[in-house]
Amino acid sequence: MAGIKDVATLAGVSVATVSRTINEPDKVTEQTRITVQKAIKKLNYHPNVLARDFRTRRTSRIIVLVPDISNTFFSNVIRGIQRQAKGLKYAVLLGETRNDKGIEREYASMVLSRQADGIIQFSPSNPFLDLAKDNDPLTDFWVNACECISDTTTPKIRIDNTKAMETIANQVLEMGHKKISVLLGPADSPLTISRLSGVYAALEKKKIDPKSLTKIEGDFSARSGTQAALDLLKIKTKPTAVLCFNDEMAFGLIHGLKQSGLSIPEDMSVTGFDDIELAQYCDPPLSTISQPAMQIGSTAMTALHKKINGKFNSDLEHILPADLIVRSSIAAPRQRQIS
Repeated sequence: MAGIKDVATLAGVSVATVSRTINEPDKVTEQTRITVQKAIKKLNYHPNVLARDFRTRRTSRIIVLVPDISNTFFSNVIRGIQRQAKGLKYAVLLGETRNDKGIEREYASMVLSRQADGIIQFSPSNPFLDLAKDNDPLTDFWVNACECISDTTTPKIRIDNTKAMETIANQVLEMGHKKISVLLGPADSPLTISRLSGVYAALEKKKIDPKSLTKIEGDFSARSGTQAALDLLKIKTKPTAVLCFNDEMAFGLIHGLKQSGLSIPEDMSVTGFDDIELAQYCDPPLSTISQPAMQIGSTAMTALHKKINGKFNSDLEHILPADLIVRSSIAAPRQRQIS
């Protein structure tokens, strides 16, 4: 079996240059990189990863903590992380937490015991909180993405949820809707709080009393959207438009309303948030806010890589752009009261 000295001899370079080409390719010239890679391929050389990890105290593995692995939006963020991680020569370990703090701490312990180099956390909590080794500098090797805490010392990658929700609420109000409802996520979620603020901002600009807003509880699942349809039908003066705080609840809501004999958007307009792939194939296609899911993922991976390698600057918050996508799930308000 070929060793690193054999590669160096065939390539006509030093062992240190071969090592640098493998571990820090950006620090060698392109011609050297090509020469060494050709030698590696010809000799079928495989670097001793365990020996490298022992020397560098790095594992080249990162952990992604996801509250719900079935959520389609999260899967697109993970795809962005995966692509960026591959380019940075990191493997990605995935952990579903269901927002269980105990599970989060178990994964954080893997970083402290050097089984992984860092964590990308999708929930608004610090996975290292309350650990016995909370003074360990490794507890700083994490990045918050999507649903973020207010902590000012941790890199956060997100969109401006308040502004995005205000944008889609404005679109519905501009179409003439005055009696609207919102289908919320969990009450303590930062996403719910910020998106609700966006709706209130839009109502204020239109001088519509915020007390007229009907709020229905949900949990970001399609199931809760279907339940919301039943709750809406119990309201005496029914809304002409419903703003859902994610796409999956919007899918469930549309399904439930149609099962009850209503037409969308003729009887009730519906919007979502996220623009997951199924939004364009919904019947009718869903108006929503498009989040740059893959860019959120790749930016989070880059930020974590910089933190792990001590190259992170003071830019702790990355707010990425979000776009309004108008499709046929919204229209001018109906002219009759639904019985």
